[in-house]
Amino acid sequence: MEDSARYYICPRCLQSVVLCSHCDRGNIYCFSGCSEIVRRESLQESGKRYQNSQKGRRNHAQRQAEYRIRQALAEVSSPPASQSVTHHGSGETPPTASIEADEQKCELTGFKLPYRCHCCGRVVSSYLRRSYLRHNGYSHPGSSSFQTKA
Repeated sequence: MEDSARYYICPRCLQSVVLCSHCDRGNIYCFSGCSEIVRRESLQESGKRYQNSQKGRRNHAQRQAEYRIRQALAEVSSPPASQSVTHHGSGETPPTASIEADEQKCELTGFKLPYRCHCCGRVVSSYLRRSYLRHNGYSHPGSSSFQTKA
C-alpha cells in the first residue's frame, strides 16, 4: 500500500517537493540546504538590528576595547613569530551540473513516476495533498471534538 504524501514548493528556490506522511514534520523548505541558508540570513539580519541598537553599540565598543587591550599585551609579552605562507588554492575545478532531459517526467509537477518521498525515497500515492495531515490522537481545546472527563 502506498503512503499518503504532501506536495509543496520551497519558498526560497521554488523547487517542488514531495514528502511522505512519515517524514513530514511541517517542512516548508526543500532538502537542498535552503533552510540553512534562510536561517543564516535571518541570524545576520538579527545581528544587524542588534548592532544598530543602543545596547548593541555599547556592547560592541566594550568588546573592541577589551580586544585591543589583549592585543597590546600580547605584542609586549611575546616575541614576533615567523609567518609561514602556504598555498590554499585548489587545482580541482568543480563539476559542472548537466541537466538531462528525462522522458518519464510528469509535465505538471516535474517528478518521475511513480512519486517518491524526497526524504526517504518511499513510493507514495499519486494523489498528493497540499495541506498537512490532521492526526486523530490529539485535539485542540478550542475545537468542537475536544471533550473533558467528568
